[in-house]
Amino acid sequence: MDYIMQTGPATKLLKILWDSPDKNCAGREEEFSGDELPTDAEAQLLCAGCPQMQTCSEYRDEAHPSWGVWGGKVQGRKLEEAMRDE
Repeated sequence: MDYIMQTGPATKLLKILWDSPDKNCAGREEEFSGDELPTDAEAQLLCAGCPQMQTCSEYRDEAHPSWGVWGGKVQGRKLEEAMRDE
């Protein structure tokens, strides 16, 4: 059920991320969650030095987002491959 509905801790972490103006993805959402996923190395560079990296990583581990760059890691690579195969 966690994959359908976010847990309380995941919701709290996401609120912290949304409310923080001090993050690498602010104003650059397309680079982090657009149609084209970056490579793993590009994702690490996008997130390098982000003051919210720890919170973002905790959110990724708690919520299991299906798509985008979260805490320097790409989510959705298997989904992208599955969609291409059909």
